Amino acid sequence: MRDFFCFDLGETLINFNKPKRKWYTSLIGEVLPNMYTTLRKNYQDFKDICTVKDFSNIGYKIISENRKLSMIKRLLLILEHYNIPTQSDLINLLLNDFYKNLISDAFLYPETIKVLKNLQEKGIVLGLWSNTPWESPGFLMEKIMVHFKIRKYFSFVLFSGDHGIRKPDPLTFDLVLKKALLEKSQMVYIGNAEVDIKTGSNFGIPTLWVNREQKVLSKDCPTPEFIIEDLEGLFDLIPIN
Repeated sequence: MRDFFCFDLGETLINFNKPKRKWYTSLIGEVLPNMYTTLRKNYQDFKDICTVKDFSNIGYKIISENRKLSMIKRLLLILEHYNIPTQSDLINLLLNDFYKNLISDAFLYPETIKVLKNLQEKGIVLGLWSNTPWESPGFLMEKIMVHFKIRKYFSFVLFSGDHGIRKPDPLTFDLVLKKALLEKSQMVYIGNAEVDIKTGSNFGIPTLWVNREQKVLSKDCPTPEFIIEDLEGLFDLIPIN
């Protein structure tokens, strides 16, 4: 029996999408302008260097062209571009701008806590691997989980921004099993996106697709072993073999 459930985070447990648009479209229009304001407030010599529009365009270019780097390293490149000395306090302020935007319209799916609590009470081990947006550090995502009071249900949480590796690379789940100290035969992965299904397939474990929006999979996506409309559908499947 599968008694280790590993979850995705965004759009599986928590919805990060802003009304009428995906969260990532706000990077150039909201996050980077907020970072510009933060730099103007906290670094005196920055005030007359550039306009907010130029900063947003250059920042977006640096962030989008360095996809293999962590968010922190990308922010350091932005500071370097403007000859701003590296300061950990300043980096933390910029990361907080990202965090505040990410969580501003986020909400917990109504069944999330009920399901996690029930699974934990059944003795099922709960873990989490999630790709992080722009390879942002995992502590931001963990902070969000604490905010929504779901961190306590998980034995461990792992994030791509801390490890330099992302789904659908099956090595992500190697890291998960090493952290969990469990066997592959015990694991099932639960997520909302095709990348989740592909990762499970690449790793050779069952995947459970949470298809809230009744989407149709693309032709190159493997068929998930299980499909549910929301997390409560898990209870109809337990035990999972």
